[in-house]
Amino acid sequence: AARPVPGVLPAPPVRRSLIGARPAPAPVTPPTRSSIRQARLAASPPVRPFEVGEAGTGQTASGEESLADHFDSGPPTQNVPPPQPRELADEPPPSPANAPVLVLDNGNEIQVTGYGILGRDPQPRDGATPRHVIALDDPDKSVSKTHLEFGVDSGRLWIADLYSTNGTRVFTRFGGVNELSPGGRTTVEGGETVQFGDRYFAVKEI
Repeated sequence: AARPVPGVLPAPPVRRSLIGARPAPAPVTPPTRSSIRQARLAASPPVRPFEVGEAGTGQTASGEESLADHFDSGPPTQNVPPPQPRELADEPPPSPANAPVLVLDNGNEIQVTGYGILGRDPQPRDGATPRHVIALDDPDKSVSKTHLEFGVDSGRLWIADLYSTNGTRVFTRFGGVNELSPGGRTTVEGGETVQFGDRYFAVKEI
């Protein structure tokens, strides 16, 4: 062994790395939603915008396929009639003994056997064929042209205000007043009175 020389510090020992030693692995950062989205965008091929071509040619002005060629147009469209409103559907007429009877303020009586409309100049909606069209004389125009509609459901009378100007109200058998909301059905019992503008009718008790 070498003997130390006075006044001279010994050299530090040299650490020799092992042959074939692997470096320490780098820390792994967990992915985030933003990094995943950016990776997907970078990996996806660029999208070439389609140009608008001439009608019926299926190609763009540059001779390439148009966007419509990549979708199945399916069978040709057909004109399908709109569904019939529920209140306009044919209802079996009630028997004469059970049919509601309207008593107008001029004394006329109408036995309700199906769908009907009432007003100064009532006009049916598209596709409707009312059994009853009640046109009333009203010089003051308190009644709208097509003020309300009515019908029979399970033998009971119903009415609906058709967004009239002066509204529709029902005077019940118990002394109350029911203001109708436009478009909604309301059942009217025998002995009750319906007012529309300055006119009215009573429902005859059976």
